[in-house]
Amino acid sequence: MSEQPALCFGLLSIFLYLKYLRNHKSLHFILGIVSAALAILTRQYFLFLPVAFALNEFIPSPRRNLPKALLFLIPILAIVPFVLIWRGLTPPAIRWIRT
Repeated sequence: MSEQPALCFGLLSIFLYLKYLRNHKSLHFILGIVSAALAILTRQYFLFLPVAFALNEFIPSPRRNLPKALLFLIPILAIVPFVLIWRGLTPPAIRWIRT
C-alpha cells in the first residue's frame, strides 16, 4: 500500500539530485534531501538513496566534497526514531512473520 508514495518520493529525490548536479542550486539539494527522507520514512529500503548520493559526491574528490557528502546522509537520521522505538528496522507486530 505504501509502495507508490515511496517510489514517488524516491524518484523525485533522484530527479532533484540530478538537477542539483547539473546546476548546483541549493533548492534542488534541499528538496532532494527532504524527498529522500520522505521516501525512507515511507519505506525503509530506500536507505540506499542518500548513501548512493553521498558516495557519488565523495568518490571523485574525497577531501573537497566530504562535508557535502555528509549532508546527504541526513535523511538516514529520519529512521533513527523508528529503530529506537522498534529496536530494529521492522515493527514488532510483523516480526513474528520471520520466525
